[in-house]
Amino acid sequence: NCEVLGALGKLYFDQGPNEEARANALKYYDQYAACADTLLTAEENMRLGQLYVATQDSAKAVVRLTRAIEADTSFVKDANFQLGFLFFARRDYAGATPYFEAALRADSAFVPALLNLGLCKLQAKDPNGGIETLRRALDANPKETRARIWIAQTLTSLDSLPEAFEMYQSVIAQDSTNAEAFRGAGLVLLLQKNWADAQTYLQQAVAIDPSNLPGHIWLGQAYSNAGDVGQAKMEFNKALDIDPTNREASKGLELIRKYEQQRELKASGAKG
Repeated sequence: NCEVLGALGKLYFDQGPNEEARANALKYYDQYAACADTLLTAEENMRLGQLYVATQDSAKAVVRLTRAIEADTSFVKDANFQLGFLFFARRDYAGATPYFEAALRADSAFVPALLNLGLCKLQAKDPNGGIETLRRALDANPKETRARIWIAQTLTSLDSLPEAFEMYQSVIAQDSTNAEAFRGAGLVLLLQKNWADAQTYLQQAVAIDPSNLPGHIWLGQAYSNAGDVGQAKMEFNKALDIDPTNREASKGLELIRKYEQQRELKASGAKG
């Protein structure tokens, strides 16, 4: 009975995003679509489209979400966002971009679409376009720390270090437990050869997130450049505890060994 299948699909869909409920919703809605097809309402097509997106079934998702839009234009924003996310999850950023743009034509302040469109532009090697889009997301929601982090990371890659540091600072002001912001600020200071301040930020980063590999490597580099060999060794070894094959940590320890050998040779030569 088609109506029963549709009712069961809705029942499980409304139970929320838990895996079992969504699997059952997909099973019943999929059967419902097979027997009812064009009789599905816009809302039912939207729900089924979302379920297909979650399972990466692009062919069926496009059909259902397109029908949702055709039947009810109020679904333009959400359906296009779902289609954009489908391509985004497959790392097809060029394919995702038109859908996110369509969602934004329906609602120019739709933050999820702005964030994902910004990331698409960054992936397409358009850093300025990505930053501009992410700033629009911040205009819509100033508390969106992810946008700030991504902007700061991009500014760092563009060597706009003071501006990147300021952006990381704005994240820390909002969330003093954000390890990524402390880590990013520490990296900026490391690139500026400000070893002492880099240590302060990176120490905080590894205290918040001790399992993060780059945090220990960068802190080791800050210590090493400042001449604190003992602390540098400790951090590089912590990095190797996390990833025994890490080349940067191994290189840091090798440089320290060479430095210590040269120091010993000089000391023995002075005694001789």
